[in-house]
Amino acid sequence: MSTENDDASRLKLLLADIRDVFAREGGAPVANMFAEKVAVEIASADMVKALIAIEGRPWGKPLGKRGKPLTQFKLAQMLKPLAIASGHLGSGTSVRGYKLWQFEEAFSRYLPPERSLSSRRVQELAEWCSHQAYWHYSKNALDAGALDADLRAILRKEVSPWHVEIEFERVLTASRLSAFPIERGRFPT
Repeated sequence: MSTENDDASRLKLLLADIRDVFAREGGAPVANMFAEKVAVEIASADMVKALIAIEGRPWGKPLGKRGKPLTQFKLAQMLKPLAIASGHLGSGTSVRGYKLWQFEEAFSRYLPPERSLSSRRVQELAEWCSHQAYWHYSKNALDAGALDADLRAILRKEVSPWHVEIEFERVLTASRLSAFPIERGRFPT
């Protein structure tokens, strides 16, 4: 009872999950890695493991006629209509896998843009963190663990789950660069 719509939906889901795996592996949103020409590659076996590990997805459940979870062969079959095939990773190695650049067209064609924070939003959150981190100098401020938890809670509402830690690091880096709240205009006493 598999229809073309089911196959197209499954392919989009697969591509979205692959994009998230590359984002996690590369430590940045995929769009940023494309723009900066970052070369990220993942072995086929590692890609399959990462896809199967995603909770709530069909990759760890029986797929197809044989009733097995996703395999390297099944992944290759699913990507074949997109003209994406695994190749040798690195020079002189027999390990096969996928390179990020192979997916650029498929991601832009089939998927909406990634939900990542704008530079302005990163700066806003960095200033908020700096303001909240006033705890170094104030008795009433949040402790570092509570601040991290609050920031992650905000990010979970604004970006995809795989990008929370990436954006968390971007905000903390920006926060360190603006060590004190800008609106105060002076050092804390």
